[in-house]
Amino acid sequence: MSNSIFQQLDFNDFAKDCKEIDIEIFSVEKFGIIKVYENEGQPALFLKEVESFDFQTLKLISEIQHTCWNFQKVLFLYVYTKTEIRIYNCSEKPFGYNVNDEKINLEKELQNLELFSCVETDQSKLKTLNNLFSRIAIDTGFIWSSLEANEIKKKINLQNRVDKFLIQSLIKVARALDDNGLNNKLIIHKLIMRSLFLFYLEDKKATSIDLYESFYVVLLLILTFSKVQKQLIIYLKN
Repeated sequence: MSNSIFQQLDFNDFAKDCKEIDIEIFSVEKFGIIKVYENEGQPALFLKEVESFDFQTLKLISEIQHTCWNFQKVLFLYVYTKTEIRIYNCSEKPFGYNVNDEKINLEKELQNLELFSCVETDQSKLKTLNNLFSRIAIDTGFIWSSLEANEIKKKINLQNRVDKFLIQSLIKVARALDDNGLNNKLIIHKLIMRSLFLFYLEDKKATSIDLYESFYVVLLLILTFSKVQKQLIIYLKN
């Protein structure tokens, strides 16, 4: 890591390559070098040096933040140039990036994920940067007890973490299946579990589109049968 605004935070000699501690969520070919800083043997934040914050870099940052959110174990992503640093919230649900989005939309969405930003000429912000986001501040947890960090702490909502989001999403799926006529909770449970397994296989590149199409057909048949059965029962009762 080269000398920059980042150097004064004192992570340079302590940050490690992600693979050194068996974190293999970032493709070097896609994301370049991303380092990690540990606190008491656990990953605390990710670090990414860039040349500038141009449009292509912003797209890359959005993908990195999404990956960090999926990882669950860190709260902060530090992205920095020689003259500027932006710290992103890894507990916040990522936005859905669309390749057709205009630059201003991408910048605005990423600003919503920012916890703090600073340029080297802003002496007031540099002081806050060192107080709240330096290595010592991270190690001591100063940000959690500092009144100076109140606005930042309000943005860190652990209810938006990927595990919480997944649970809420599964509940919504179960309700949607029930509302569409699939009233058997055991079948709903099995469908959701098998869907999760399929997503796992997809993530491991072990499935093809044909498998999804066959699964989708089966699901449609089950839902159709459930609706027909429900209508039949109503007819017989009448």
